[in-house]
Amino acid sequence: MGLVLFFAVCVVAATALYYLAHNTNNNGNDTGVYDIVSMEAVPLHKKAFAEPKNETEFREIFESLASKLYGYKISISQVKCPDLLVYDKNSKKTIRAELEYRASDFFKHKHKWDAVDMIICWHNDIKKSDIPIIECKDRITEYYKNMAGAA
Repeated sequence: MGLVLFFAVCVVAATALYYLAHNTNNNGNDTGVYDIVSMEAVPLHKKAFAEPKNETEFREIFESLASKLYGYKISISQVKCPDLLVYDKNSKKTIRAELEYRASDFFKHKHKWDAVDMIICWHNDIKKSDIPIIECKDRITEYYKNMAGAA
């Protein structure tokens, strides 16, 4: 019984620390994350940048920078396709966007073309597409390089 209780406490503590370490909002503000050692907020531009390794990591980075770098206000963020409904401040249109680590993952996940207006990805590995594809790797990497130089 004691071992089960200890395990449950560890799971709850790990979950709480994960939540605090990844606490960002979806309204475009650069509120940052919590440093789990000091429990103080660290602005995203001060956080060491690590290139995302999967869709989940890319999604976290993109959602935190969507407004600042792309002029997108995220209205809805969900797991099912489309991942995001974004309001494009420049075109004044709402866009159904699917986030993918690689653009080709759109096909691997068997999404329907008519369900989205755009694919937003870390790496575009598709040569030709009927749907607009935004590759974010260069722009986001450059943003973090500039922020590191300004610090």
